[in-house]
Amino acid sequence: MKDIPLTLRSLLRLLMSSMISLLVIGLFMLLLTRMDQGITIVIDMFGSWPNLLLTILVINFLALVLSHFPYYFDLALRSENKGIKWVKDYELGLFGFVYHNTDFDPKDHILIKILRRHLGIVMYSIWFLVLLNVKQKIFDDSIDIFLQFVVWNLIFILIHLCVQAYQTKIKSKIKEDNTAEWPVLKRSVRIFLVTYQFLFLLNLILIIYFLCKVNEIGWCLYNLNLLLLITFFNALIYILFRVSRSWFVYYNNSQGKQLDTEKYYPQRLGTDFTVFTLFPFRYLASTPNYLAAMGFFGGVFALPVLFVGLLTPFGLQGLNPIPLLVIVILFYYSAVVITLKHFVFHRSKVKESNDNTGNLWASRLLFLFPFFIVALFFSMATIDNDLHTLQLIEGQENEELNAYEMSKNEFVSHIDTSYDKHFIVGSYGGGLKANIWNLLLLNELTKENDNFLKSTLCLSGVSGGAIGISNFTAFNHNYNSRNYQLLNEKINKIGQANMLSTDLFGWLVKDFWREAIPGSWFSFYGKDRAHISMNIYSKMIHEKDVSLTIPMRTYWMETFKKHNYFPAVIFNTTPTTSNYGVGCSVSGLNFPIAIDILDFTDDNKDIYNSISFFGAASTTNRFPIFSPTARIPQKGHFVDGGYFENSGLLYAKHFYDEIIEDSLLEFDSIVAINIVNDKAQYIVEKLKDHNLESFSGAEMHEGEFLSILKGIVALERLPRYVRELIERDDNIGLVSLQMPYPFDVDDIKSLFLIEAIPAEYRAELQKIIDGNNTMIVDALKQHTFENGQIAYDLENWGIVVPPLGRLMSKPAVEYQRAMVKYHKDVRSTIDEILLE
Repeated sequence: MKDIPLTLRSLLRLLMSSMISLLVIGLFMLLLTRMDQGITIVIDMFGSWPNLLLTILVINFLALVLSHFPYYFDLALRSENKGIKWVKDYELGLFGFVYHNTDFDPKDHILIKILRRHLGIVMYSIWFLVLLNVKQKIFDDSIDIFLQFVVWNLIFILIHLCVQAYQTKIKSKIKEDNTAEWPVLKRSVRIFLVTYQFLFLLNLILIIYFLCKVNEIGWCLYNLNLLLLITFFNALIYILFRVSRSWFVYYNNSQGKQLDTEKYYPQRLGTDFTVFTLFPFRYLASTPNYLAAMGFFGGVFALPVLFVGLLTPFGLQGLNPIPLLVIVILFYYSAVVITLKHFVFHRSKVKESNDNTGNLWASRLLFLFPFFIVALFFSMATIDNDLHTLQLIEGQENEELNAYEMSKNEFVSHIDTSYDKHFIVGSYGGGLKANIWNLLLLNELTKENDNFLKSTLCLSGVSGGAIGISNFTAFNHNYNSRNYQLLNEKINKIGQANMLSTDLFGWLVKDFWREAIPGSWFSFYGKDRAHISMNIYSKMIHEKDVSLTIPMRTYWMETFKKHNYFPAVIFNTTPTTSNYGVGCSVSGLNFPIAIDILDFTDDNKDIYNSISFFGAASTTNRFPIFSPTARIPQKGHFVDGGYFENSGLLYAKHFYDEIIEDSLLEFDSIVAINIVNDKAQYIVEKLKDHNLESFSGAEMHEGEFLSILKGIVALERLPRYVRELIERDDNIGLVSLQMPYPFDVDDIKSLFLIEAIPAEYRAELQKIIDGNNTMIVDALKQHTFENGQIAYDLENWGIVVPPLGRLMSKPAVEYQRAMVKYHKDVRSTIDEILLE
């Protein structure tokens, strides 16, 4: 090996052959470290030991796959591979496990082999980085993640080099065929294999102990540290396995048996030399067996997930997004590798026999297959089907309602003006945390004041806030009495639901391939991943909920009639045209530049058609890429409502303006309630209370691309403008129900884009920060159940702040509940709202 030169060509070939593996590793890192939701995904994983076990298994499997198969890409890129005899074993029809003869020497420099094997270590190191990031954010912000990440890799590079040097020395002496040295060499091999087996067994025992502790106490720092330790041991076992698999022929599963050298590495130390083993390691010394084992475990991981995800709408609720993501990556990666290997195999057979027509056509088809997939991907934009089209639902006759919808005049006639205060509510977007924050607050407000809903004119929501309002409305639709405890149980169920796995599987698998099926072939009736999510919410509220089967305005009117009054519901969405989208439960209002997504009276005046209640809600909760754009017949395509106005206040205020414009209504006091869950806005309001609204200082530098991206996704401009307009309106008061967040100096610098806080403000800011964070900790400590049991385990959980996204965790839900029940600012704001 030492005589083989290291060339630039071989390094470039290594880079090219490893490109897919590096892209997979980069994607994994970005999704779990650069997105806030990555932290809560890891925390949620600790709520289920089967999910943790599956995650450990698939991370190990992915490391093996990403480091093993680039070798085949490398062989495909070589111009000289005449010495390779390609073999297909364990044949399954046209397919099988393709490998090459064991005596082929790829002529690689030892550094190339080490770097290729180190791809697996990089995968482990990224997983280690993900866990460290969670540890830093939740338990110890003094951890230097970058330093520990570098040290981790240096340790494993050193281990890898030492093991490689040790084995290379022994293998070289074995090849010298000096039998006099064999006793020493056998002892060295035996020690190595026994040590490997001991470490494997120790790792297995550690994993079992870890899973027992997770089952006992769930998420905590101790269990997180255990997982970090297990990751280290897994990486160590991996590198020893990758370096020493050729020695596994000496394990004693078949003592004294000469193995087939076409499949197994040669037993140079003799067939009589064996090492005791507790595990069937010798099986893996055979290349086809090793590939078959990888195929078997890949099938065990992937097939049940694909089967459940494709055939059942709710089957993936119990699967954490991390193992799901890894399994989907493995599925696509394996498809690419299998296609390539079979192409290489059939191409080699064509060269061996020029008249082999079957192999010739097989190689051509396999070569064209990747181009077909790429063409299919780009053609999806031109294929028209109804996968993302919201279905129009025909209204059914209802003798109790005598109508399909309620007009503005009828709604106005039911408003009771005798209350001292009347409210309009605007709810921020923000994923599942906005959903739960709205549900908790609306539940608390109705619990504290029976007349709160009767004195509320409208509930206007955006994105997650709109889903919270829709869930609250659905609860009131299905239950005659406003049962605080029952709704509290529903909130728990919704808050700990796993909406992300459903969206991920739909995005990457189910919806991805259904996009390519023309509508003339098959109709999907709009049952995409967004529809499935709405169906899940509907079922969690009530098993027989009809929110997806009757028109929105009819559904809301049934709720209104059941309780003799219910606030108007407004869903805000953003069309892909230069308009605004709105779905208002009360008909006859004229919203500026708005497309009424519920009005289809022009189609056929004899038939009432509209979209369903949760269908309308889904239009406001369509974050691009992760969620599909909603297509409404004759109305256009709609995305997340937050892209236009993220507070929900704009059309809440307009609703109020409309109903008093041509009516005789007179209110003593109108209060606009803004339900907010945005951290930046919370910090702004917190500083504003202390007359600190801006800072001057050196501007924080940002790259061009980052500046453009932040400019596009900055959603606070219009909401701040709307709030300012309301504050200047003498007829309307404004109250913000902010979700509290812990913050620090770095958060303030990032918010105001300054390099440093001016010296004259530092002491005052630190006082504000300490006071804010102490108030949050106090609320978490006070949070208990009715029986006095601790509800938020601060000592074990740390401070788990709910993230933006579609998956939370038990600590995140209890965090929000603690803020509603015990945070002094939130409580005083609720008291202010309900004060007569």
